[in-house]
Amino acid sequence: MPEPRGDDASTDLEAFFDRVEEQSDEADRSRDKKCPGAAVDDKRLSEKAFKEELRLLIRQDRAHREASHQEGLEGRKRFGDRIFWLTVFWLTIIILLLIAQGFNLWGFRLSTGVLIALITTTTLGVAALLHSVLKFLFPSATASPDT
Repeated sequence: MPEPRGDDASTDLEAFFDRVEEQSDEADRSRDKKCPGAAVDDKRLSEKAFKEELRLLIRQDRAHREASHQEGLEGRKRFGDRIFWLTVFWLTIIILLLIAQGFNLWGFRLSTGVLIALITTTTLGVAALLHSVLKFLFPSATASPDT
């Protein structure tokens, strides 16, 4: 099951605690009618402090999640750029080998079997690398964290 985004989880928690606060206030009002006193006010103050602390923690958690998300985006961009240039370098070397083979530059000769193996494995390697990178950079919304 995918983890809810930070904003949704925080909003759900805030809504939950708002409902709890309303129920608590309602219970306090009915208790005040039965036995008014200073103890009820103390309890209300401590509940209010607890709720404010909880809201502060929720805001801090949201800020942490946003910072973590931004850091992840920057890392993915950096990783994607490096993989792109590795792929460009890799394919450039293969193209240079093919040109050297085709024009017999510097006496360079490969047998047909070796040339076919080189082109095939390089094509498959590049395709697999790009597939892996794209799955990492753009994960499926339905994929579980284990895949």
